[in-house]
Amino acid sequence: MKHTRRDFVKSSGLIFCGSGLFKTINLFAGNNPSSQKNNILKGFIVTDAHFGLVHAAQPSVEQQREAIRVIRQKFVDLDVFIDTGDSYHNGLNAESDHRAKGDWTKVLSNGCGNIPFYHTPGNHEVIHAAVGDPEEENNKITSATCRPYYSFDIKNIHFVSLPELLLDIYINEETIAWLKLDLELNKDKTIIFISHNSIKGTSAVARESIEPGEFGVINSRQLKNIFSKYPKVLAWMHGHTHTYNIVIENNITHVSCGRIGGIIPPASMGVGQEELGGVYFEIHPDKFIARCFSATANKFHDEMGFASLSKQLAVETSINASARPTYSYGMGGMNDGQKVPLYNHHCSTGKQDLYVMASETSAINDNASLSLYEEREVKTIGKRWMLMGVSVGHLKYFQAENDLWKWENPGIRLLKQDDSSEVDVCVPSYPVGECIYYKCAPNIKYKVSLNIESSVGGQKCIFQLELRDNRGHSLKTLKGHGFTINSGNHTYSEEFFVSNPPEITNIYTDSRSDNTLQLNVKATFTNIHEDVVIKNFNFKNSDALNLAENPKITINDKVYQYLGNISSAKPTKLAMVSVNKDRNILQCNVGGKRKLSWLIRQNNIDWQVRNASVSDKGNYLEIKAIRNICVPEKEVIIVPAQPIDKAFVYTIKNIEHCRIYPLNRGNSNLRIEVLDCNARGKIKIHSDLAPANVRGSANWKYTDSNLLIGINSPANIVIT
Repeated sequence: MKHTRRDFVKSSGLIFCGSGLFKTINLFAGNNPSSQKNNILKGFIVTDAHFGLVHAAQPSVEQQREAIRVIRQKFVDLDVFIDTGDSYHNGLNAESDHRAKGDWTKVLSNGCGNIPFYHTPGNHEVIHAAVGDPEEENNKITSATCRPYYSFDIKNIHFVSLPELLLDIYINEETIAWLKLDLELNKDKTIIFISHNSIKGTSAVARESIEPGEFGVINSRQLKNIFSKYPKVLAWMHGHTHTYNIVIENNITHVSCGRIGGIIPPASMGVGQEELGGVYFEIHPDKFIARCFSATANKFHDEMGFASLSKQLAVETSINASARPTYSYGMGGMNDGQKVPLYNHHCSTGKQDLYVMASETSAINDNASLSLYEEREVKTIGKRWMLMGVSVGHLKYFQAENDLWKWENPGIRLLKQDDSSEVDVCVPSYPVGECIYYKCAPNIKYKVSLNIESSVGGQKCIFQLELRDNRGHSLKTLKGHGFTINSGNHTYSEEFFVSNPPEITNIYTDSRSDNTLQLNVKATFTNIHEDVVIKNFNFKNSDALNLAENPKITINDKVYQYLGNISSAKPTKLAMVSVNKDRNILQCNVGGKRKLSWLIRQNNIDWQVRNASVSDKGNYLEIKAIRNICVPEKEVIIVPAQPIDKAFVYTIKNIEHCRIYPLNRGNSNLRIEVLDCNARGKIKIHSDLAPANVRGSANWKYTDSNLLIGINSPANIVIT
């Protein structure tokens, strides 16, 4: 429809100023008006899409797209949309892998609409990857800034992403260390956890009893102890079981969020799981409501006769509709000298808060005491021996028997071998292929220690450190001198200096590189003529002491330092920082324990940018190269993180570099400066009213509250 400028001015709230320019007065309706007026937070969670899975029960991409369409049509005023993992399947060839990630991005991440979207990965994203660092690949696809664990606030409700990174059922020590810092900073807020696995005993109990080692987090007791210190913990929302289930335990609501794809569990595992859908939830000042929803039937499950799949908990919450959104990220137990790239996907006015907290341990590796162990047994396949953060020998994923070792609770017993076999004990799991750890800085001396008990002695052992890049390529191997084990209980240690390999570019030699360095440690045992028991496996910085001293964080060459010791129980605010570039480099240095946790909190978030990182220049947002290379048409999503009453750029496609001048940053006109694009460049602007003119492009139309602009070359687009 063609609109004259007079019609647009008359209906839009534009007034003529003395300068001869037009000024905007509350021109467009907000993107979430009803939720803004009411002190209620509304959200939806989906899980286990498994794009790319080849299985009779896996829905087609079209069916999944329709399910998301039904959800978005049913729930028109959501404040947040969440995916709790297993979004795309593993074990695919390169072409199928790229297509699966692209389908997930298009259908789910981009398809959830112009509302904030957050993702916590499942085992298929960050563990079972064929090539490279799976966490890094996940971060690119899902627009994570630093690590897959992070937190965000919406209406003063605090959400925390807690993925299982080292093994399917384990929330590792790095994540726990960061969690403790984050919770201390947010203990006065209502807290909701989003994770892939359940807390043991709270969901899909029947299925968990059939196959322990697959569903409940192995360190659930540790997490429950943490919950007990923070009475405002409200919910644990998860996936992985493919079932719908709601359990309230100790005033915490545990919600299994069903399936938006993947295989269908047997009927004995619960009700309603045949349906594609998810969980709708509301947070009020005095209650929390969770209702399982079937997109297949376009009904809540309680409307289909499954009354147990909707529950309400009467509880006082911290909700405040006028509170500004925040986004927090960081690292738990970061090692001295380590560097990490930070990709900015949130825009916020002003500076950000930087906090640090000492690590409780100097150990780099997980499960040094060898106390976390689980067995997963599938009758038709065999048994999997799951020692967190450690592998023994080279057993298959599932195997009928294990004649190499057994768990001592704690510790491990290497069993007598009849021949001259070698048995490798590795941290993390070896060979590396499921995960890549531990990220460490070069030009530092590291120490490996084993506490071993032997009744007769005579067994032999040699230590080995392997340096790898973030694609899993071996760069250097350092071998120790080897030793013979004595009878009794003894600790054996050796130190290794790890230099920076000159033959490969990495983040330590070139700040433009994302190539990080990883260390794997292996103890190879031979001459095992009698059993030998390993009671502890420790890997740390050689100079590690008890206290954390003089922490220093360097961001883009600017140094922030605290002189003195810092606590492992209470956060220390280090500085107000500016981390507004599309890509930033952070380095950690700390004396004493040589490890610390840090957190950057971006306050007053007003924009979330997905699939490409963003530089916040104050009055404009600059978006350059795409980060998610699997997204079709190089589509970038820009959504307001809080209600906005002005027009905004919603998507750009096939544009390599542009600057967006949004109206909420003091600009008189909405403007898009396209600096690099191809002949199929597209811009979508959300607007409740049609514009009078679009300068810079003759190829535009207005339909269904969206202004669609096509461009063939660089241009300066001005909306009036």
